[in-house]
Amino acid sequence: MSYNENNEPLYFEGNQRGVILLHAYTGSPNDVRSLGRSLNGAGYSVCLPTFSGHATEQPENILAQGPEIWAQDVKKSLDFMKAKGIKQIAIFGLSLGGVYATVSLAKYPEILIGGGAFCSPLTPTTKNNISPVFLNYAKTLIQKHSQSDLEVRRRMENIEYQLTKQLKEINELQAEVTYSLAEIIQPYFFAQGDLDQLVDPAAIATTVSLFTATQPQVHHYPKSGHVVTVGPEKLQFQEDVLAFVNSLDWTRSE
Repeated sequence: MSYNENNEPLYFEGNQRGVILLHAYTGSPNDVRSLGRSLNGAGYSVCLPTFSGHATEQPENILAQGPEIWAQDVKKSLDFMKAKGIKQIAIFGLSLGGVYATVSLAKYPEILIGGGAFCSPLTPTTKNNISPVFLNYAKTLIQKHSQSDLEVRRRMENIEYQLTKQLKEINELQAEVTYSLAEIIQPYFFAQGDLDQLVDPAAIATTVSLFTATQPQVHHYPKSGHVVTVGPEKLQFQEDVLAFVNSLDWTRSE
């Protein structure tokens, strides 16, 4: 799940109340580490898994994995927390991590008591710029290692082909999430940076309307972009997430 020698996620030990934080596509636990430290400082045990293929210097590693493998990573993080004796968990994620957090709430209601998404394209109709951002990310990494121009072109051609296939798979995952929104009964937190240039901030209104069994809390951060977790309003964001987590019904875990 993560690229340490024990293949375990980053873990901040606290009490018997657990929180899982999932990072973004092409990202790493650093996306949500500060939030994790904030929640751990309030007493919570926090798990920060690494999606397979991520947190390396090779963009092809991400493209060699995919949505089914990443779903298994989430399940492993749940099992990891349960092995720690934690029976009730909240789950959140940034961007693609939020997509997995959301579908997990519908899939595992017996253990997940609440959660949410930060700047996440939860539906396939949500406008986003994931493809050009990934290609720029990949090219930057490849050039960082001083590849020849020919090698850069060859690798980028292959990456563009593989990316098209993977984004189609992610699109199918988003369609699955769209149908699962009506099944979510737990409290739900949605954060959106209003300066987000990767995911259309205006799409949140349509997405929220698809929830029918719970009423999501929606928090806008007018000075923040896509990575709201480390943006200029991160302290307010952390306070808002902590207040939401504190408000959950943890009595079943005690």
